[in-house]
Amino acid sequence: MRVKRITAILMLLVALLVTVTGCSDELPSGLPDVYEIAKINVENNLVSPSSAVFPEFDDSFVEYSRSILEDVGKGTLEYRVYEVNAYVDSENTFGAMVRTHFFVEVYAYVDDYNSPKFGEEGIHKNIEDHYYTIILSLNG
Repeated sequence: MRVKRITAILMLLVALLVTVTGCSDELPSGLPDVYEIAKINVENNLVSPSSAVFPEFDDSFVEYSRSILEDVGKGTLEYRVYEVNAYVDSENTFGAMVRTHFFVEVYAYVDDYNSPKFGEEGIHKNIEDHYYTIILSLNG
């Protein structure tokens, strides 16, 4: 009986440990949103945006890079920088479908995410979530 009780307690502790360590304090669940923001930015820079065909979202396309503090006129905000590396098929100036690889940095400010730099308190300022992007590479 005592062995069963100890085993049950150990299993409960292991389950609790897995639950706690499985939670990420750096990566939000909004990676598909980051990909969509990058797609919009790339699409706006294509010769024929209406012909653009992007692949479905895949985790391998978006990678968390770093967290930076920046003042964009609203006080210091923490931005999470994501690197989006994917491709798009679209028409070129001659009407031929070509594949273009792109590499975009997306700077995301989401007020309700916990902060890697400041813990659970974060820098919550009740400012609307926003993103800005920088296209680093757009190669056909």
